Amino acid sequence: MKPTEDPIPYSVAFTTALPHGVVVGIHLPDTKEPVPDEVIARLYKQEIPTAQGFSGYKQVSWVGGRLAASLATKGFGFPRLPVLSGPSGEPIYNGGLCVTISHKRTMAVAMVARSHHGSIGIDLEIPQKPRMGIAERVLTPTELAEVRALPKDRQWTATLMRFSLKEALYKALFPRVRRFVDFSEAEITPNVNGSSNYILTLKNNEGPFIAEGRIHWFGENLLATAHVRKPRKSRRPRSKAPAPIQVDDT
Repeated sequence: MKPTEDPIPYSVAFTTALPHGVVVGIHLPDTKEPVPDEVIARLYKQEIPTAQGFSGYKQVSWVGGRLAASLATKGFGFPRLPVLSGPSGEPIYNGGLCVTISHKRTMAVAMVARSHHGSIGIDLEIPQKPRMGIAERVLTPTELAEVRALPKDRQWTATLMRFSLKEALYKALFPRVRRFVDFSEAEITPNVNGSSNYILTLKNNEGPFIAEGRIHWFGENLLATAHVRKPRKSRRPRSKAPAPIQVDDT
């Protein structure tokens, strides 16, 4: 997954299909200037009042996220609907799809998947100067020990990956628990194939849930995705009626 060479603001950076959904990235201008009217006009009619109510970076990122979501929903065969905001700022799409959005100063990303498969979350990180001071705040004691056992030059990347995977998980969990989930309520177990499992210890005992995360790199940017579903109910095999006994009465 590589971004395009086109740095034009509000243009498509990339479009890709990942295990947890279809993802679209949109270039954002690094400015607080109002979003141009011609870009606002690309939103759904119902989204425009919300976009116009924001200013600065908030308006830029909100518009970019909705442009990405609009493009990502295409091709699913569902009605074209706006992506509005819930009470906690979460994206809402009432059309049989899950939509999750993340953004940094110069890019917004949206991931879309069919809602009957489970809920999803996405987080975008642009690695910068290491800030290992956050490790004790975002990692469990087990995770912290695993990270500190790595060579020094790998510790920040390992910390950032776990942080991003947890951010994606919290977005995937929110529609189910409707609350903020603390960093201590999930522990990351990386797998050799690039996926990660979550060990959940939700303080309100919600669930049970099955959660999986994945890390993707495009250029120097890190993208974490998460998928959450309820365990499937096991079906009891039907007992076969005994075959009738054939009696030869001749």
